[in-house]
Amino acid sequence: MTCPTNQSEALTFYAALNLPVTPVRPTEKKGRLTGWSVNSKGASAQEFRPGDNIGVLNGTVVADGYVFHDIDIDINTDQARSIIEELLPPTGWRYGRASKPRSHANYLVRGACRTRRYVGVDGKVIIELRGVTQKKTHTLSVGPGSTHTTGEPIRFIEPLTPIGRVENPEDF
Repeated sequence: MTCPTNQSEALTFYAALNLPVTPVRPTEKKGRLTGWSVNSKGASAQEFRPGDNIGVLNGTVVADGYVFHDIDIDINTDQARSIIEELLPPTGWRYGRASKPRSHANYLVRGACRTRRYVGVDGKVIIELRGVTQKKTHTLSVGPGSTHTTGEPIRFIEPLTPIGRVENPEDF
C-alpha cells in the first residue's frame, strides 16, 4: 500500500478504502461543513478546497461490521509512548507529524466504541480513543495528507501495512 503524501492522494486513498472524510480548515480541528458529525457518508472530493485538511470520521462502519477508530497518544516522552504502544493491539496504520511521528494508531473494530479520554496526574489527556460520542455522533481525526497546526505535514509511518482489527470492542 502506498502512503499518501498530499490532499489529492489522500482523498483517493480514503475513498478506495470506503473511509468517510470531511474538509477541515487548516488551523482548526472541526469539520468545515455543517452537519459533518452526523454524516456517515462523509464529503465528496469536490467539497474540499485547496489547503483544506482531511478529517477522517471515526465511528463509521467501513466494511463487514467493522467500525473505524483512532487512538490519539498525547504523551511527550518516548519511553511512555513505547509502553502504551506495547499495550495496544498491533496495527500497521500509525501516523503523526515529524515531531510526534507515532501519535495516532488506527483500528477497525467489530462494533462502535464510545470516545474515551484518559488523563494523567496533571489532568491533561494522555490518550484518547476516538469513536462515537455519547450523542452517537462521529468524531474526527485530522489525518495523513493534511498539515498540523504547527505547519508540519501529517504522514503515515512507512511502510503502511494492514490496519489492526479488533474483534471485541471491550478489548479497548
